[in-house]
Amino acid sequence: MDAAGQASLLEQPPASYHAILIDSTDFGAAVSLFTDAFFADARALLRPGGVLACNVESPSWSLPVVLAVAAQLRRVFAFVSMFQAFVPTYLSGHYAFALASNEVDSTIHSPRDV
Repeated sequence: MDAAGQASLLEQPPASYHAILIDSTDFGAAVSLFTDAFFADARALLRPGGVLACNVESPSWSLPVVLAVAAQLRRVFAFVSMFQAFVPTYLSGHYAFALASNEVDSTIHSPRDV
């Protein structure tokens, strides 16, 4: 998401979305999408029961970044779960993803519920 896309998203009225999916470029290039302010703005756009999902970074190559984003999301959302997957098309083949919500605890819901 570029600056114009980010601005467009943040111009939406509060509680507009059931889900916000952030498929960003690598962390360094998308640093504006990994700030407390952006996550707080995104949280305000979620309807009750809404979730934010984002790709983060390779835990094999950038574990400190993955841990920092998890901590950052936990400052903004009540429930944060981190997931990892092996994706052969990614350079490292190993990637982390986050799911955050104020109402949905993905550790007690089945994938179908989330």
